[in-house]
Amino acid sequence: MLAQTIARGEKEGWENVEYKILDAKKMTEIEDESCSHVLSNFCLYFLDAVAQGESHRVLKKGGVFISTYMVKAQWMELLTPLSIVRPDKKIPDGYEAFGNPGVVKGIFEAAGFKDYEEVEIPVWCEFEDAAEVVDFTVDSMPFLAPMLADLTAEERKQWRNLMIEHVEQNSPDRVLKGKAIVGIGRK
Repeated sequence: MLAQTIARGEKEGWENVEYKILDAKKMTEIEDESCSHVLSNFCLYFLDAVAQGESHRVLKKGGVFISTYMVKAQWMELLTPLSIVRPDKKIPDGYEAFGNPGVVKGIFEAAGFKDYEEVEIPVWCEFEDAAEVVDFTVDSMPFLAPMLADLTAEERKQWRNLMIEHVEQNSPDRVLKGKAIVGIGRK
């Protein structure tokens, strides 16, 4: 992601931009009130209020905090057959909770941000091969590893086959669709 962002910044001529990967809950490397913008891309639901407080701390007066978050996504829905294979396993549905009006606004306000706005945007993932998109989705979701640790090889195979079947039935156009929100607050 960082490499893609740097390449885009170079291509589009972004100036006065510094690229860093930091712990969102402890950005000690950044001085108080030293940034004009902070971007949190699709991770708000994985972080507690400490991270939003850190973003508020590093922003200059009038600085902007921008956070994208998923409201609904077919790539998360494709994981749900796990509970068919193992009824004791359930994919978290916290993403949809953020679609509830006021939830994200409350998070922003609790961190000290004002002038909150949000915009809903369509998001999508085009793919050619159902098995490939299933494997990519499973491999790219960090919360799954501990959840899947005790699955047998047979259970993993059964789950994968159910996911592929789900994708083929529900996405004949070879596009997984979703909705995201861009939330914007000012210090």
